[in-house]
Amino acid sequence: MPFLGVLIVPLEQNNHWHQYQFKSIKPNTVKFLPNSIDIHVDQSSSPLLYIFDKPLRVTQLQVKAVLKGQTPQIPAGKTEKEFDDFTLRVGLILKGKGRLNWAQRIAAPKWVIDMEKLLPQNAGIDKVYFFTTCQNQQLINQTYFNYTSKKFKQTCVKLLKSEGEFKIESSTIPHKEVLGLWIGSNGDHTQSKFQVELKEILINHN
Repeated sequence: MPFLGVLIVPLEQNNHWHQYQFKSIKPNTVKFLPNSIDIHVDQSSSPLLYIFDKPLRVTQLQVKAVLKGQTPQIPAGKTEKEFDDFTLRVGLILKGKGRLNWAQRIAAPKWVIDMEKLLPQNAGIDKVYFFTTCQNQQLINQTYFNYTSKKFKQTCVKLLKSEGEFKIESSTIPHKEVLGLWIGSNGDHTQSKFQVELKEILINHN
């Protein structure tokens, strides 16, 4: 039988954590506390990236968090499919076949090029597979490509409409090696303000 391991992702600031800032978007304010991470969203977005020491075959993911304030203000009649703002989305950075060549770099999103610099030598990105919160019951367990990039695939696993404690968890994981995590809370599209406190990130792997 394959070895089953458990990774409790440390929530203190260290060399594994990177806050990625988009050029034209206001960044979140992030504070590393003794046992948690505070993410303050103010019409802003800047994902936290956590890069593993080596690729892992992830079998289960569980994230515990607390929402303080309102969920992103998605316009009436719309969903996260049309507005790319989430209280929390947790992405697995899936390993690709290799790094971008010069021709691919010309057409690639800047974040892909920048992220390759953080990865182990010769490791490239296939896509980021997200598990998200959502505010519409019809999106629960739906899997779809994000309209901003075909590199983003996501499934809503938690209906969340009000503040308080919540969990994102899934055992339906793509059978690929995972290079790290993409943790996103964003309100730049909907001009939203809220706060998320990450309390625990637990990963089962083999």
